[in-house]
Amino acid sequence: MLVDSGSGEPNEEAMVENSEITAGQLVLVATPLGNLGDISRRALELLESADVIYCEDTRRSSTLFSAHRIAVNGRLRALHEHNEASLCDQVVAQVASGQTVVVISDAGTPGISDPGARVAAAVADAGLLVTTAPDRRRSWRRSR
Repeated sequence: MLVDSGSGEPNEEAMVENSEITAGQLVLVATPLGNLGDISRRALELLESADVIYCEDTRRSSTLFSAHRIAVNGRLRALHEHNEASLCDQVVAQVASGQTVVVISDAGTPGISDPGARVAAAVADAGLLVTTAPDRRRSWRRSR
C-alpha cells in the first residue's frame, strides 16, 4: 500500500514530492537505447553521486561511464536475472542505511523488461523510497 508521506494516511495513489527526498533511496535510472549522448543531466548527476550502482552488465555500463567521464571507484556491481533475487536483502540494507543506490540496465529503464523489478519491490515493501530518473518530479513509497 502507498502512503502519503505528508499525512501518513494510507492512499493507493499517494506520492511524495521530491523536495522531501533525502539520502536513503533506490533510483531506477534510464540509460540510452542507442546514442550514449541521449541521457539526461539528472541521470548523469545520479551516476556521479550514487553510493552504489547496480548494472545489468558491468562491461557494457563501463562504456557509458567512460563516455561521460564518470569515475566508478568500486561503486559498480552486477545485477542481472541470475543474482537479482539474492541481492534484494543487501540492497534494502544499503538503502535503509541512508545510501543512494542506483540501478541501471544495458539500455532503457530497469524493471520494465530488464532486471530491477524484484529489487525495487523489496525496497518499496520495506517502506523505503524508490524513485526514477530522469523524471524525479514524483516518487512512491509503500507502507509496511
